[in-house]
Amino acid sequence: MVERVQHELGTWSDNRSEAQEQVVSETTAKLTTDMLVTVVDDALRGGNESLRNYSIAAKTGTAQIANHTGQYREDAYLHTFFGYFPAYNPKYLIFLLNEEPKGARYASETLTSPFMSLTKFLINYQNLEPDR
Repeated sequence: MVERVQHELGTWSDNRSEAQEQVVSETTAKLTTDMLVTVVDDALRGGNESLRNYSIAAKTGTAQIANHTGQYREDAYLHTFFGYFPAYNPKYLIFLLNEEPKGARYASETLTSPFMSLTKFLINYQNLEPDR
């Protein structure tokens, strides 16, 4: 899934491997993508983040962080946002992580804007044709 990794000091590591067998059926993959497109089209900020001409599949995640005794902290969260597009023939995958954000409980509050900004940038920069 990842061809190479850029390290902080500017060096690269190749991460290529031979093709692996498909682990989910095409039907399951399409159904999952359909659900993740619905997240963006209908649920993410009430559907206001949807791009009418582009299919985008995404999902947010919010988890409480435990303290040193294993109890969940009421004020500490881990936010994630995963998405790919064009949804039915993906060219880009974005994963965002925000550890202990301040002033927001849910990942949709902290990571929707950065995700959509990156998505719109890539669509424009790569001049991607609309897929719907």
